[in-house]
Amino acid sequence: MSEKSPTTSTSNSLNQFTFNESSTFPLEGAEIKDSPFILIQGLSIAAGSFGQVYLTRNVKTNEICATKLVRKDNPNAKLRKEYDWYRILGPLPGLPKIYHFGECGPYDAMVMELLGPNLEELMVTNNSRLNLRTTTQIAIMILEIIRSVHSKKIIFCNVKPENFCLGRPATPKANQVHMVGLINAKLFETADSKHIPKISTNNNEPKKFGVYGTPRYMSLHAHKGKELSRRDDLESIGYMLLYFVHGKLPWQGLPVNNSSNTGNNDKYENIFITKKMIHLDELCANLPPEYYHYMLYVRSLKFAQEPNYRYLITMFTKLLYRINMDQSRLVSPLTNDLAAITMDEQSSLNNKNESNNNKNKNHQTTIDSSSSSSRKQVSFKIDHETLD
Repeated sequence: MSEKSPTTSTSNSLNQFTFNESSTFPLEGAEIKDSPFILIQGLSIAAGSFGQVYLTRNVKTNEICATKLVRKDNPNAKLRKEYDWYRILGPLPGLPKIYHFGECGPYDAMVMELLGPNLEELMVTNNSRLNLRTTTQIAIMILEIIRSVHSKKIIFCNVKPENFCLGRPATPKANQVHMVGLINAKLFETADSKHIPKISTNNNEPKKFGVYGTPRYMSLHAHKGKELSRRDDLESIGYMLLYFVHGKLPWQGLPVNNSSNTGNNDKYENIFITKKMIHLDELCANLPPEYYHYMLYVRSLKFAQEPNYRYLITMFTKLLYRINMDQSRLVSPLTNDLAAITMDEQSSLNNKNESNNNKNKNHQTTIDSSSSSSRKQVSFKIDHETLD
């Protein structure tokens, strides 16, 4: 079946995408088996280590969507597994709609809602840094999504800016964050509703260094090849938020011994050591204390402990109110009406909260719990006993 080029109005609404010509398979007008979906013009709008994403049209409704393609003969292909995770999670807010799973020539194909730019692309268009308002708004939305995912007994294990996208521009969801890339997701409860054990009981499954996630955002436990749980998703989210607001993390660009045969393992070990040794007050420097308290809290969580999502979301929501921003509307960083928070403004916020920002080098503190109307004191201590 041949496919006409998109109309001018449709083309104009897709200007944010970077298109890459496909040279491995003639995808122009390719049909997805047993579905009304066809690929438009054989052009890729995104690519990653597990496949490519192509612009797609529903020939019955004329709706524009996206299709993720992975070769069937790829031994590392996890597209069917990712599709199954989306089915298990169902239509949760902050997840893209999934329309179909099928075949397209030598590829497995998953047709899904067309989204807008991911948060890494957002960083690039904003001089590699997001301001405090936008970062705090993103924090609230991502925590709402991860709370919903965790409520289904699933952990994400793949936190990175590329896996969080805004909605398609010029739509009601344009400023809503969506989570994608469920290839590493896993259950944290067993069939009898018990939390998975801290140490894998499968002796045939060797622990690999840094098996889950992107090293820049991996939790300390992930670096050590430990079994992951809800706390690790939250810790990775914290590193990602600090990356947004600082523009860079302290372990980026660390030197690597190129003469060593251990290759990337040296790099990953250096990242782990820097993460473990850096003090949280340094990691969260020049930020309101909420970011320090967030990192302290998530690092203090025990392996099977249920996080207090309401406390974390409320904490960031109150911060957002304090910087005079309506948290119900994300001002798109792609527009010119997003004002940057200056260092003077950040310093002013820090001064207002100095009484709540008592820190020490032992990573122990007492902070206000914002999760209830009566303010109570809660103490946290980072749990490092399993890292060594």
